[in-house]
Amino acid sequence: MVIVVRKSNANIKGKLQSVRIIRLLRRNKVRNGIVNKIQNELKEQIKESFLSTVLEEFCRNCSLHGLAHITRMDRRPYERILWLLLTVFATIGTCRFSYDIWRKYQYKDTATVVETTQYEYANVAFPSVTICDVSRVDWKRVTALKPSDIPLPSGEKASMVGLKILLEALADMTFGDFDVMDGVRKMSKKNFNEIRNVNLSDILLKVMRPCTEVFLYKCWWRNQEFNCCEVFEVQKSEFGFCHSFNSDVSEYSLKYSWNYGLDDDQPYWVQPEASVPDNSDLYKNLTFDSEEEKDDGEEGESTDHVTKELRPRRTAGAGPWTGLRVTIKVPTRAELPPSIVTQPGILVMVGNPQAFPSGGSMMVTSGTFAGISVWGDAIYTTKRVRTIPPSLRKCLYSDEGHSLANHRYLSKNCQQDCWQRYTVRFCNCSPDFLFVSKDHAEYPPCKVEGLLCLSLYNDLFNYEVPETTQKHFYNHIQQGMSCNCFADCVSQQYLTEVTTSQNVNSSNEIQLDVHFRSRTCILYRSDVLFGWLDLIVSIGGIAGLFFGGSVLSGVEILYFSTIRLFHIYNEWKLNRDLKEPETKIPPKKLEQLPPVCFVVMKNYQQKLARAGYD
Repeated sequence: MVIVVRKSNANIKGKLQSVRIIRLLRRNKVRNGIVNKIQNELKEQIKESFLSTVLEEFCRNCSLHGLAHITRMDRRPYERILWLLLTVFATIGTCRFSYDIWRKYQYKDTATVVETTQYEYANVAFPSVTICDVSRVDWKRVTALKPSDIPLPSGEKASMVGLKILLEALADMTFGDFDVMDGVRKMSKKNFNEIRNVNLSDILLKVMRPCTEVFLYKCWWRNQEFNCCEVFEVQKSEFGFCHSFNSDVSEYSLKYSWNYGLDDDQPYWVQPEASVPDNSDLYKNLTFDSEEEKDDGEEGESTDHVTKELRPRRTAGAGPWTGLRVTIKVPTRAELPPSIVTQPGILVMVGNPQAFPSGGSMMVTSGTFAGISVWGDAIYTTKRVRTIPPSLRKCLYSDEGHSLANHRYLSKNCQQDCWQRYTVRFCNCSPDFLFVSKDHAEYPPCKVEGLLCLSLYNDLFNYEVPETTQKHFYNHIQQGMSCNCFADCVSQQYLTEVTTSQNVNSSNEIQLDVHFRSRTCILYRSDVLFGWLDLIVSIGGIAGLFFGGSVLSGVEILYFSTIRLFHIYNEWKLNRDLKEPETKIPPKKLEQLPPVCFVVMKNYQQKLARAGYD
């Protein structure tokens, strides 16, 4: 069948309406396949027109530079292509440099700068001063011991021969020097069996010099005299039992100072009393201010001092006589064990009051005056650094970890905990006279057999495997400890300088004067090198450089992709419904139709014309 359609003139052709065309096709019984194909193409044209309308409106009204030139109809094709390429290059450059800025932000680098060079030492704690005898065993007390003085769990009496050999080895034992137990290993089996269950901490407390025999006269602290045994406390250290001043981790202070941290808003803790809490030998050197207070305590009343002291102690002065000054009686050669071959004297450790005393000991011989000048810089970090994960910032705040039996985190205390864990790991016991007391179920105290086990691994305890990327320097052939404790985010350094001179008063005495070298130190501040504000400013600068954009440009993009897109979609949907072939189009001139409808109808008429229908 041949379909004949009269051709209309050009004016009628441009204004032809879709409903009349469809009716004409149906009246002439045009094949449904051709009509459906044209209808589907019409729908695609409507869809494409929607996207082009959205893009055109966005490019013409957005404040980003260059986009308007792409859609302007008065531009030649090659001009529009040129602006399109420039826009693409600008987009790539913006994304590339913004990615670099984002990576820089992700690295979370920190920078340390000098905040002030006049930070007063009155704002920081006075260092702890730990004094240890060269021999932690008073040989006079050892020779005076009787078998009845050393009770054993089995009720038996200890062998005095074996006990003297053991105490001679313990006299100068330190962590990493467990090989001094070789003499104990060689003793007879009978003597060994009689001392194998001795409580090492109890026997060492019995044979150590008490506070009253260590210090002579009064102790001078901040321009006042004090009873030395009221300000010095029994202290465990890497050398065993010693006496410490201003320590937060002594056997007495530890239970009161556990909640105190370097970065606390309340930078002190209150010493509740100086009385003897119980009958334990660990507190036997603590005394009352007067006998009257002691009597009151026996009656069940309060034994607190009239004025409770704030700890850790501080001082605002600098130079001799402004800090701690003590006179120490040095044991004679006859009072030292036969194994001690060094000159009589003492070991002095000066450090952070919160840190367990270890390392950095100074040997002061008898007949000497030692002036110990202390100085050190302070470092703190801002709150922004706390947002960085510890694995990136490589430091911990005091409330982000625990050390020394739930005491707040400190890098030096973390190392002590690590050492103690290694002793339990290899020998299933801990030499509790060298470490802070902990749960005995997890850290059982070492007996004599435990010390002999530790001596077998003495080389391991003397070598710490460093955490380093230079693997070819450390092939780890030698077995050692690996602690990897993070540094402290807030810290105060305590460096020392010792000046000695001969003491003209007595050859068996030592005078110590510990003081700050100056009144001020340098305070450093660590802060995030590139924070979120720097990220926003940098990305905004890059966007402005390539596109001339700003924050409002981002708001425009958000607006066109949400609110404006919704309105354009509703308009498009309305126009689409009007252009469906089955829908009647109101008698309206083609030029009066909306832009989307005009473009669609124009394309539809062209499709029909190419198909041979006028």
